[in-house]
Formats: sequence, structure tokens, C-alpha cells
Amino acid sequence: MPSSIVTVPQNAFQNNLTGLVISKIEDIFTSMIDTLADGSGSLSIPYCSRNSPQQPLGALRFPGNSVQEATKFSQLVLQLCQPFPIHLKLTAVAKLAARMIRIMELAREALVSGHLITKRNIYYQNPDLFNNQGNVDQLVDDLAYTLRGKGYADLATLRFLNLIHSLRPIIPILCVVDCDPHGIDIMRTYKYGSRSLSHEENATVSGLQWLGVKMEDILGHSLGSWEDNSSQSSAGHLSQLLIAPQAAQVQSRSRHARDSLITLTATDRRTAQRIFKAMIAGDRELDHEETEQLRELQVMLILNMKAEIQAIDTMGDLSHWLDDKIGIA
Repeated sequence: MPSSIVTVPQNAFQNNLTGLVISKIEDIFTSMIDTLADGSGSLSIPYCSRNSPQQPLGALRFPGNSVQEATKFSQLVLQLCQPFPIHLKLTAVAKLAARMIRIMELAREALVSGHLITKRNIYYQNPDLFNNQGNVDQLVDDLAYTLRGKGYADLATLRFLNLIHSLRPIIPILCVVDCDPHGIDIMRTYKYGSRSLSHEENATVSGLQWLGVKMEDILGHSLGSWEDNSSQSSAGHLSQLLIAPQAAQVQSRSRHARDSLITLTATDRRTAQRIFKAMIAGDRELDHEETEQLRELQVMLILNMKAEIQAIDTMGDLSHWLDDKIGIA
């Protein structure tokens, strides 16, 4: 008897979503080309706006209501046939359209190729067109939501993220925190929940990915060999580090890296000790992710140092660091 079970590839949902977005972008471009070919009607780019709650849906239309706007629009159409950047003195509305068209073009290219593209990448593609990063941010941010939660997540925040993760597991949930025991504690609260909320259901985000900041981001990969040797450190040895810390001398550090490091406080050490005790409770074997967290705590305790997220900017560019980390995730 033939089986009625259909096997769906694991990435089928993602491919369908990607294809849907590509199709919508191409439909807009096709409609614009048809309008230009027919010589009738006006070009229209539909959009949603965060800044107009009374009229959240709108459309950008051309050529406009005046001869001047029609002339500028003709120049825009001619210019769109040439490689960017554009150098024409376009009207504000025409330039907004050019920006939207360019963003859609770059978005389609990224989706088709499967390459990651960020708002910063978009800006540097055509700085003359976008003028500044803020113009890109404003247009692209209309495609996403920005929600602000508490540092140590409360029940409402945890349940909201749990719901998002349950309904749309394909959406990545990434965590960036300070490189200190409190940062790891905050990350663990999101991922595993807190002791005070252990009786609550749907209050964890198991799929959360911890991007950093980690000590290797500050000090470079010279810590790799030390981490490999220290990964098997005993509980007793780590307990001694918690009680009697000794700052280790790190070789070949850059001046910026040294300037970015801050000495651990007594509160930091108590937090690390609490996390350590929670990890070894029940004498269970740690998984790969918790082993990495434990190793990171060991590095902090032996060096007696910590760092904030801003340390990445002090040493270079936080946005580039995020690009790399998100690309790996």
C-alpha cells in the first residue's frame, strides 16, 4: 500500500518565505516596467510606515502633480538605467523613490544569492544616494520591529520570546551581552530561565544563540590554547580562583585591548560563583553550550578582567563585528 506520508525538507519553509519575498519585489518592478511601457497611469511603490499610525499603509507614486516633478522623474528613470551612484539633483520625493528602489534591488540580490546584507552594507553601496546611514535605517526599519526588554528578563519578556520562538522557530534569536559574569547570567536567564521563575511554563528561549561579547573577541585567538588546557579544570580549582583571584599576565595584547579591560568586582565574582554552582548542581554532564559558558567564566576569573560591549567599538567597529557574528550564526 503506497505511503501517504510526504517528507518535507527541513529548509522548505525558509525557501518558501524567501521565494515569496523575491516574488513580491519582482511584482513591484514588473508593475513599474509595465506602467512605463504603456505610458499610462503612475508608478506606485507600496509601503508601511511606523511614523503614521493613523495611515500605516501608503504608496509612493510618480510622476507627481507638477511639470517640475515630471521632469525630475524622467531624469530619475534615465539615471536608473545607469550604474549607481546618482549625481542628479533630484527632488526629495524622487530621491526617496530612488532609495526605495535601490534597497529593494539589493534585498532581492541578497535573497537570490543567499548572501547576508546589513543596513551598513546597503549604505556603503551608494553613499551619494543615501547621504547618511540614518536614511537607510529609516527605510529598512519599517520592515522590522524594535522591542526593548529588561536586562534581566521578566516573565512577560520571556513568555513573549518563547511564543515567537515556538510559532516561528526559523527566526533566529541572538543575544549580545557584556563580557562579564552578569552578561552571562542575563543570557542564561533568557535561555534557561531563572530560579525565581522555575515554576512558570513557557518562560525559556532554548533556541537563543549567544554571540558574545567573549574574551577572545577582546584579546584575540591567543586564548585558544589556554582554553583547551583549562577546559578540564576541576571544580575545586575553579573554587580556589573564586576565593583567591590572581590576575594573569596576557602576552601580546594590543594597547586598545588592555584599555578595554576592567577589573572584576567582588559582586562579579559572587555572580560567577552562583552560575558555577548552578551548572554543577545535580552532578550532571554539561552540554557544549554550557561548557563554553563555563570556559568563558574561567578566563574572566583567571585574568580577573571583564569588558563591556563598547570595548569592540574602542578596538574597531561594532557593526563589522556584528556582521561577522551574525553571518556565522
